[in-house]
Amino acid sequence: PADRSIRLGHLDAARAELDRLAEVRGSDDPEVLYLRGRLEAARVGASQGGSIRAAFRDWSRAAAAGHRGALSELAREGRSEECARRRLAAWALGEARVPAALGPLEDIAQAEPPAPEAANPFEAVRRALEGSARCGAGDLARGAIQAIEAARPAAR
Repeated sequence: PADRSIRLGHLDAARAELDRLAEVRGSDDPEVLYLRGRLEAARVGASQGGSIRAAFRDWSRAAAAGHRGALSELAREGRSEECARRRLAAWALGEARVPAALGPLEDIAQAEPPAPEAANPFEAVRRALEGSARCGAGDLARGAIQAIEAARPAAR
């Protein structure tokens, strides 16, 4: 019911349903975290308050607990046209610290290659003329990939 209310834009009803679900499952349940993130994002989109950072934080926690929907939301946000959302997605996927986040992180990293070397000023000019979409999300994603891979147990 909370998900349906969010999709229909009935955000007060969604909050009430989400509160009931949290009472039954607990506030740290992956589904509760995922839906709380969806509700926060919907509130931001509807100019009814909310916090996009809180949405990404909740999705990150849900993804860390194995919620596939939360991981999908973060992957979708990683393809956003908005730089701030791409950065938040890279951060949240990295914070989840799960191997399942590697694919979306690699997509973000590939979409925004590393900064050109200072020794090649022509490359910097070319990127500027092409309207490079560099905003730091790729750098965050590459750092998160390294951290997740370093934490993985060595293969035997």
